[in-house]
Amino acid sequence: MSSSNREPALDLIQNTDAEPLGTWGGRVKVSRRALLGGLTASAALLASGYGLSQCGALPTLLSDCATGTGQRRGWRLASGLSVLLDSRSALDSVGRAVTLQRGRVLLEVTQGTGVSLRTAQVRILPGQAARFIVQQQAGATLVQMLDGVASVACGSTASVALEGGWQQLFGDKGSTPSVALPDGAGAWTHGHLVAESMPLAEVLEELDNYRPGVLRCDPRIAGLRVSRSLSLDQPDDSLTLLSEVLPVRVQRVLGFWVNVVPA
Repeated sequence: MSSSNREPALDLIQNTDAEPLGTWGGRVKVSRRALLGGLTASAALLASGYGLSQCGALPTLLSDCATGTGQRRGWRLASGLSVLLDSRSALDSVGRAVTLQRGRVLLEVTQGTGVSLRTAQVRILPGQAARFIVQQQAGATLVQMLDGVASVACGSTASVALEGGWQQLFGDKGSTPSVALPDGAGAWTHGHLVAESMPLAEVLEELDNYRPGVLRCDPRIAGLRVSRSLSLDQPDDSLTLLSEVLPVRVQRVLGFWVNVVPA
């Protein structure tokens, strides 16, 4: 992806010196009273069995940089190093060393010396100028190079060089071959999901990341293919759209619990 095709959110990262750089997705800073109220609510969720790890409160409380549900936020971590965190994501940083604890992050590096990013599976060393997305999945790390090049080390295997326009999945037991970066890989940075023959279950997983509550997909329709652009910032509108173009029905219980089932 060339610099002439930059996403708007990425330009906000590059063109401001504020720290943090800003918040997208309609969320604002909260007061001390609201924070205490949120902690009380988290405790209630934990007592009810929902759990802090599921609602995303634990990474928010313990990490250097974190986002809540439906929130994207940017930070300038060091000179020439900026990050944009996706919804329900968290990372820690010490100088120019970044550790992604959860979720997805975009890194923009203009001074690559000494910059590194770690996940549970990999250690990434970008070149002097690079833009790339890293997503921590269950038992694997997805690395998507938008521009530049990076060296990726996974376990005891030799490092591989991943260039702009390519992505690769690195798991606990090895990696898959690199493949061309799909269109819209960075669309989440400005609140969109570009699906190209994506299984419905994966689409709903993306929407669930931006929606408070519980979103479940009936296994009978999990493999339906979706090819269209959807709004992450308006997940309920996207669910309605899916029910209009696919043979599915959206069941809502008190607005909190949603099941997507066969029509």
